[in-house]
Amino acid sequence: MQYFGQLQRKKLLPRKFNEQSKFNRKDTVVCHFCKRLLLKPYPHTENFKQWNVEEVHKILKCHAFDEDLEEYLKLKDKFESNLGEEV
Repeated sequence: MQYFGQLQRKKLLPRKFNEQSKFNRKDTVVCHFCKRLLLKPYPHTENFKQWNVEEVHKILKCHAFDEDLEEYLKLKDKFESNLGEEV
């Protein structure tokens, strides 16, 4: 743990607890998709969500979460099919 500042101490966790760019590390605990600023061919931002599976595969070339995404899609389909039924 690292501490910065004298009045307020902030705990900074190691990178593996808040990974934003490397999706293929084996020790990563939490990985999230964040908005990226790209300068080429012109300044613009890209924002990908985990549930946009095709974009994650095609643009980010990230296949590390395929099992989790498949489970999410199954649960989503099940929820949507049960949405019209009374519980």
